[in-house]
Amino acid sequence: MTIPVGTHPDARWVFEPVVGNGGHFAFGGGLDFAYKFWEKKHQNLKLTGVANYRYLFEATEFRTLGLKKSDGTKVNWGQYRLAGRVGDQFATPTANILSKDVSVTPRSQLDSMLYLTYNNKNWTFDLGYNFFWKDGENVELKAHDFESNDYAILITTYVGTTPVAATHFATEASATTDTDATAVGSATNCYYLNRNHVDTDAAETPSMMTHKVFAGIGYNWKEWKYPSMLAIGGAYEFDGNDGLENWQIYAKYGFKF
Repeated sequence: MTIPVGTHPDARWVFEPVVGNGGHFAFGGGLDFAYKFWEKKHQNLKLTGVANYRYLFEATEFRTLGLKKSDGTKVNWGQYRLAGRVGDQFATPTANILSKDVSVTPRSQLDSMLYLTYNNKNWTFDLGYNFFWKDGENVELKAHDFESNDYAILITTYVGTTPVAATHFATEASATTDTDATAVGSATNCYYLNRNHVDTDAAETPSMMTHKVFAGIGYNWKEWKYPSMLAIGGAYEFDGNDGLENWQIYAKYGFKF
C-alpha cells in the first residue's frame, strides 16, 4: 500500500518538480523468485525474477488543461492564447484560467525484471531485461468548472493597449490558427472557455512502456573484516512508446559491517 506524503502539483511551472506520486493512494503486490539451476565447485548459474504491480486511485491535482473545438478537434498550444471579458483592462493568459483542480486517476503500473547471474568465486556477471508499463491517466473536470461563459478567446491581433471589447473576441475558426484574426464583433457565438471547449486530454499523461537490457560485472571481497563489493555495468533502453532511447553506464560500491 502506498500512502502519499509528498508534494502536490500547483501548475506554476511548465516542467513541475513533484516529490512522490502527486498525492495518490495505491495498492498492489509483488512477486520475486530466484532459481539456481547449475552449480559446480565455486561456480553457479542463477535466474532471478521480480515483478511489482500497483493501482493508483483517484485524487485531486491542480493541472493546466487544453482547448478544443466543439467537434472535439484539439487546438495545439491553445492554453497559451489570450482570453478576456468585456471591460477587462488587460487580457489574461488562457493557461491562468485553464489551470484548475481536476480529478486524476493514474490507474495501473507494472515494473518487472528478469536477469541471469553467473558467479565464479569472487566474480559476478549479470545479464538481464527490465520492462516497465503504466496506464494512461484519466483526467476529469470538477462538476462546477467551466459551466458559464465567463471568458472568451481573443483574436491574435489584440495587443492589450485598449480594454477588452466584444470586437476582440475570436470565432472558433480563428481561435485554432495563428494567422486568421477574424473577430465575431459581438458577445454572441464567440469562442468561450466553457466545458465544450476545454480539453482534459491535454493534461493527461499517456500510457508508457519501456524496454531495457542491462549487463554488469562485479567483484566481492568476502574475506575482509568488512566484506565489500565493487561493480560496473551498462544498460540500453530501446524503442518503447515514451519517446526515450538512451544508453546508461553505472558503478556501485557496497560494504557490510
